[in-house]
Amino acid sequence: MTSADLPKKELRHAYRALRNGMDDESRKEQNALLQARFWQSTVWQGASTLLLYFPIGSEPDVLPLAEAWWQRGGRVAFPVCDPVSCTMTFHYASSADELSMGAYGIREPRVDAEAFDPRLGDAVCIVPGLVFDRRGYRIGYGKGYYDRFLSRFAGRSCALVYRECLADRLPRDAYDLPVDLILTTEGELWTREYTKEKS
Repeated sequence: MTSADLPKKELRHAYRALRNGMDDESRKEQNALLQARFWQSTVWQGASTLLLYFPIGSEPDVLPLAEAWWQRGGRVAFPVCDPVSCTMTFHYASSADELSMGAYGIREPRVDAEAFDPRLGDAVCIVPGLVFDRRGYRIGYGKGYYDRFLSRFAGRSCALVYRECLADRLPRDAYDLPVDLILTTEGELWTREYTKEKS
């Protein structure tokens, strides 16, 4: 039986436990490698805005990307979640100090901070997930926030994935959307081609 044959709920539980069980040294090493992979890739070239999640628990640490992006003069936005509608909008922040505790115990920008327009193509969205497959599909936390956002996002999307959290194939539903690029400690995997209009 493969991962594609298992229910999402079972996979969600299994990969959460697997990721939480990683030793600190391995997590630290992989975080550094994944951050390096991001800068070695072409996904961010030509982008002015970086859309990031605020990492919690055992998620890959993407905050160093924010610090480096700010230093480059770029703009960074983080999600603000609406638990009622299960939708989210991204809002700009100029430092991590501007974030405060929001929904689900995750730090967020102020809801009245300038909002990012998802129709803008010159942006890269780093998408979180418990496990990704080689086609770019993911299993997240079950609320569908990112699938709803990506359905109207004109930029590029990518995921930084621990080696333990990359599957060959995952089950997916009709509304699931893949990320454009998977970055692992071993390299990168583009999951679909780009037109010049999206570069």
